[in-house]
Amino acid sequence: MNDILIVTGTCGVGKSAVCCGWANRRQGASIECDMFRTWIRNRELRQAEGYQEQLLAKHASALAEDYLKMGLGVAIDNVWTPKGLALLHDRLHAKGTVRTFWLNCTSNENHQRDEQRSGTGVMGVRVDELQRELEGMNWCEYVVKLDTSGQSLDETLDQIDESFKTS
Repeated sequence: MNDILIVTGTCGVGKSAVCCGWANRRQGASIECDMFRTWIRNRELRQAEGYQEQLLAKHASALAEDYLKMGLGVAIDNVWTPKGLALLHDRLHAKGTVRTFWLNCTSNENHQRDEQRSGTGVMGVRVDELQRELEGMNWCEYVVKLDTSGQSLDETLDQIDESFKTS
């Protein structure tokens, strides 16, 4: 069985860096679900409640299954509510070892990381808004809240790798 990493958290917290870094370490695949949203050209649907979360989770799980069949470990990067994470978890848990992390860091550090993003990727005040939204949700027991404040990417990846050793 292959390992499956699912990462959630605010914009700019480091989800993409963690998923790409983890996939690089394992010679696996990284699925950036924000790209799926850009495929939807209807502005109302792109901005709809939940941002088409269920559809995007279905896309991600289908793509992950194809990569898993190739023998690759898979990292899935996006902001998901507990409902979207549950769909991913339900579809993928029988396909490998799934670990789900909610990345967090201090507000100041999150803003610094966000400002390092390019162009329209910088979210500004949305960082704090999203953090408040995520804090108010009821998370499943398998979602591990990981504080990455002051950590390098390698330190965060080491912590995540360690979780897969305790299967």
